[in-house]
Amino acid sequence: MHIKYKYAFFVKILVLILPMLSGTNAIAETCDIVPCDNFPTYGTVLYAYGCGGGTLDTAKCYRGKGSTRWFRVYKCFYCPDGYTEIYTNDNFTCDADQKFYLACECICTPECTATGWTDITTGYQQKINNYCSCSSGVAKCNPTTSYRCAAGYYGSSTDGKTGCTKCPTLTRKDGTENPGTSSVGATSITNCYQPQGTEFEDNVGVYKFTGACFNTGE
Repeated sequence: MHIKYKYAFFVKILVLILPMLSGTNAIAETCDIVPCDNFPTYGTVLYAYGCGGGTLDTAKCYRGKGSTRWFRVYKCFYCPDGYTEIYTNDNFTCDADQKFYLACECICTPECTATGWTDITTGYQQKINNYCSCSSGVAKCNPTTSYRCAAGYYGSSTDGKTGCTKCPTLTRKDGTENPGTSSVGATSITNCYQPQGTEFEDNVGVYKFTGACFNTGE
Protein backbone atom coordinates (compact mmCIF):
# COMPACT_ATOMS: atom_id res chain seq x y z
CA MET A 1 0.00 0.00 0.00
CA HIS A 2 1.45 3.35 -1.01
CA ILE A 3 1.18 6.01 1.69
CA LYS A 4 1.57 9.65 0.62
CA TYR A 5 3.71 11.97 2.75
CA LYS A 6 3.78 15.70 2.34
CA TYR A 7 6.65 17.92 3.43
CA ALA A 8 5.74 20.59 5.90
CA PHE A 9 8.45 22.75 7.20
CA PHE A 10 -14.26 25.66 41.52
CA VAL A 11 -11.85 28.70 42.48
CA LYS A 12 -10.24 29.08 45.88
CA ILE A 13 -10.88 32.78 46.54
CA LEU A 14 -12.81 35.08 44.25
CA VAL A 15 -11.58 38.62 44.80
CA LEU A 16 -13.06 41.69 43.18
CA ILE A 17 -10.66 44.59 43.52
CA LEU A 18 -11.53 47.61 41.49
CA PRO A 19 -8.87 50.08 40.29
CA MET A 20 -8.63 52.08 43.52
CA LEU A 21 -7.30 49.03 45.39
CA SER A 22 -5.70 46.99 42.63
CA GLY A 23 -1.99 46.29 42.79
CA THR A 24 -1.68 47.10 46.50
CA ASN A 25 -0.26 44.85 49.18
CA ALA A 26 -2.23 46.09 52.15
CA ILE A 27 -0.76 46.14 55.64
CA ALA A 28 -2.85 44.71 58.48
CA GLU A 29 -4.94 47.32 60.27
CA THR A 30 -7.68 47.61 62.86
CA CYS A 31 -11.14 47.42 61.35
CA ASP A 32 -14.67 48.17 62.50
CA ILE A 33 -17.66 46.01 61.61
CA VAL A 34 -20.01 48.30 59.68
CA PRO A 35 -23.42 47.95 57.97
CA CYS A 36 -23.25 46.71 54.39
CA ASP A 37 -26.00 49.07 53.20
CA ASN A 38 -23.64 51.64 51.74
CA PHE A 39 -20.80 49.38 50.69
CA PRO A 40 -18.70 51.34 48.16
CA THR A 41 -18.09 50.13 44.62
CA TYR A 42 -14.33 50.23 45.18
CA GLY A 43 -14.48 47.83 48.14
CA THR A 44 -12.98 44.34 48.17
CA VAL A 45 -15.42 41.41 48.06
CA LEU A 46 -14.24 38.05 49.44
CA TYR A 47 -16.10 34.77 49.04
CA ALA A 48 -15.32 31.61 50.97
CA TYR A 49 -14.58 28.96 48.38
CA GLY A 50 -16.93 26.06 47.88
CA CYS A 51 -18.41 25.52 51.34
CA GLY A 52 -18.61 21.87 50.34
CA GLY A 53 -22.25 22.16 49.40
CA GLY A 54 -22.98 24.09 52.57
CA THR A 55 -24.31 27.62 52.54
CA LEU A 56 -22.67 31.01 52.79
CA ASP A 57 -23.33 32.95 55.95
CA THR A 58 -24.79 36.45 55.83
CA ALA A 59 -22.21 38.93 54.58
CA LYS A 60 -20.29 41.03 57.08
CA CYS A 61 -18.68 44.31 56.15
CA TYR A 62 -15.56 45.88 57.61
CA ARG A 63 -13.89 49.26 57.31
CA GLY A 64 -10.34 50.03 58.30
CA LYS A 65 -10.06 52.67 60.98
CA GLY A 66 -8.72 55.91 59.55
CA SER A 67 -8.66 54.53 55.98
CA THR A 68 -10.87 54.01 52.94
CA ARG A 69 -10.29 50.25 52.91
CA TRP A 70 -13.58 48.29 52.83
CA PHE A 71 -14.24 44.53 52.88
CA ARG A 72 -17.43 42.59 52.30
CA VAL A 73 -16.83 39.03 53.54
CA TYR A 74 -18.94 35.96 52.81
CA LYS A 75 -17.80 33.05 54.97
CA CYS A 76 -19.20 29.54 55.13
CA PHE A 77 -22.02 29.03 57.61
CA TYR A 78 -20.73 25.50 58.28
CA CYS A 79 -18.65 22.74 56.67
CA PRO A 80 -20.41 19.48 55.74
CA ASP A 81 -19.08 16.08 56.85
CA GLY A 82 -15.80 15.15 55.22
CA TYR A 83 -14.73 18.73 54.57
CA THR A 84 -11.93 20.47 56.46
CA GLU A 85 -12.53 23.85 58.04
CA ILE A 86 -10.06 26.38 56.70
CA TYR A 87 -9.64 29.71 58.44
CA THR A 88 -8.11 32.07 55.94
CA ASN A 89 -7.01 35.66 55.76
CA ASP A 90 -6.25 35.76 52.04
CA ASN A 91 -6.50 39.38 50.86
CA PHE A 92 -8.17 40.32 54.14
CA THR A 93 -6.05 42.71 56.21
CA CYS A 94 -8.14 43.33 59.33
CA ASP A 95 -6.41 42.44 62.61
CA ALA A 96 -7.38 40.19 65.52
CA ASP A 97 -10.46 37.95 65.30
CA GLN A 98 -11.71 39.77 62.24
CA LYS A 99 -8.66 38.59 60.35
CA PHE A 100 -9.91 35.03 59.78
CA TYR A 101 -12.99 33.72 58.03
CA LEU A 102 -14.26 30.22 57.52
CA ALA A 103 -14.05 28.30 54.25
CA CYS A 104 -14.33 24.57 53.51
CA GLU A 105 -12.00 22.36 51.52
CA CYS A 106 -12.01 18.66 50.65
CA ILE A 107 -8.58 17.44 51.76
CA CYS A 108 -7.33 13.86 51.56
CA THR A 109 -4.57 12.57 53.82
CA PRO A 110 -2.11 11.46 52.60
CA GLU A 111 -2.16 13.92 49.72
CA CYS A 112 -4.10 12.75 46.70
CA THR A 113 -1.88 13.35 43.66
CA ALA A 114 -1.69 12.21 40.06
CA THR A 115 1.05 10.06 38.55
CA GLY A 116 3.01 10.83 35.41
CA TRP A 117 2.54 9.10 32.06
CA THR A 118 3.97 5.57 31.92
CA ASP A 119 4.27 2.93 29.18
CA ILE A 120 1.91 0.01 29.79
CA THR A 121 2.23 -1.93 26.53
CA THR A 122 3.56 -1.35 23.03
CA GLY A 123 1.97 1.80 21.63
CA TYR A 124 0.06 2.75 24.81
CA GLN A 125 0.62 4.95 27.87
CA GLN A 126 -1.50 5.61 30.95
CA LYS A 127 -1.78 8.20 33.71
CA ILE A 128 -3.56 7.83 37.06
CA ASN A 129 -5.51 11.00 37.86
CA ASN A 130 -6.27 10.88 41.58
CA TYR A 131 -8.78 13.36 42.94
CA CYS A 132 -10.11 13.94 46.43
CA SER A 133 -13.88 13.64 46.90
CA CYS A 134 -15.99 14.34 50.00
CA SER A 135 -19.39 13.51 48.45
CA SER A 136 -19.79 10.46 50.71
CA GLY A 137 -19.20 12.50 53.87
CA VAL A 138 -15.63 11.23 54.13
CA ALA A 139 -12.56 12.59 52.31
CA LYS A 140 -11.63 9.82 49.89
CA CYS A 141 -9.03 9.61 47.13
CA ASN A 142 -10.61 8.38 43.89
CA PRO A 143 -8.43 7.20 41.01
CA THR A 144 -9.33 7.62 37.35
CA THR A 145 -7.14 6.48 34.49
CA SER A 146 -6.37 8.30 31.25
CA TYR A 147 -4.78 6.70 28.19
CA ARG A 148 -2.91 8.01 25.17
CA CYS A 149 -0.88 6.69 22.26
CA ALA A 150 2.89 6.38 22.62
CA ALA A 151 5.40 7.93 20.22
CA GLY A 152 5.21 6.36 16.76
CA TYR A 153 1.46 5.71 17.07
CA TYR A 154 -1.74 7.72 16.57
CA GLY A 155 -5.38 7.51 17.65
CA SER A 156 -7.15 7.44 21.02
CA SER A 157 -7.82 4.78 23.63
CA THR A 158 -10.24 4.27 26.50
CA ASP A 159 -8.79 1.01 27.79
CA GLY A 160 -5.04 1.10 27.08
CA LYS A 161 -5.42 -1.90 24.77
CA THR A 162 -7.16 -0.71 21.62
CA GLY A 163 -7.41 2.45 19.54
CA CYS A 164 -3.76 3.25 18.74
CA THR A 165 -2.33 2.52 15.30
CA LYS A 166 1.32 2.40 14.30
CA CYS A 167 2.38 5.24 11.99
CA PRO A 168 2.77 4.19 8.33
CA THR A 169 6.17 3.36 6.95
CA LEU A 170 7.85 4.76 3.85
CA THR A 171 8.81 2.10 1.28
CA ARG A 172 12.22 2.32 -0.40
CA LYS A 173 12.87 1.17 -3.95
CA ASP A 174 14.55 -1.99 -2.62
CA GLY A 175 11.48 -2.83 -0.56
CA THR A 176 12.86 -1.92 2.87
CA GLU A 177 10.68 0.20 5.14
CA ASN A 178 11.47 3.47 6.94
CA PRO A 179 9.23 3.50 10.08
CA GLY A 180 7.11 6.60 10.55
CA THR A 181 7.02 8.34 13.91
CA SER A 182 4.93 10.81 15.93
CA SER A 183 4.93 12.64 19.23
CA VAL A 184 3.23 11.02 22.24
CA GLY A 185 -0.50 11.64 22.28
CA ALA A 186 -0.85 11.94 18.50
CA THR A 187 -4.50 11.51 17.51
CA SER A 188 -4.38 11.67 13.70
CA ILE A 189 -2.38 9.99 10.95
CA THR A 190 -1.44 13.51 9.83
CA ASN A 191 0.61 13.75 13.04
CA CYS A 192 2.86 10.98 11.72
CA TYR A 193 6.04 11.96 9.89
CA GLN A 194 9.37 10.88 8.50
CA PRO A 195 12.18 12.58 10.45
CA GLN A 196 14.55 15.13 8.99
CA GLY A 197 17.50 13.45 7.27
CA THR A 198 15.55 10.37 6.17
CA GLU A 199 16.78 9.08 2.78
CA PHE A 200 14.73 7.05 0.32
CA GLU A 201 14.83 6.05 -3.31
CA ASP A 202 12.21 5.62 -6.00
CA ASN A 203 12.23 5.27 -9.79
CA VAL A 204 13.23 8.91 -10.19
CA GLY A 205 16.16 9.09 -7.82
CA VAL A 206 17.43 9.32 -4.26
CA TYR A 207 15.89 11.86 -1.85
CA LYS A 208 16.74 13.21 1.59
CA PHE A 209 14.27 15.17 3.72
CA THR A 210 15.58 18.53 4.90
CA GLY A 211 12.78 18.74 7.46
CA ALA A 212 10.03 16.58 8.94
CA CYS A 213 7.80 15.10 6.22
CA PHE A 214 4.25 14.72 7.52
CA ASN A 215 1.73 12.16 6.30
CA THR A 216 -1.14 13.62 4.26
CA GLY A 217 -3.58 10.92 5.34
CA GLU A 218 -4.44 10.19 1.71
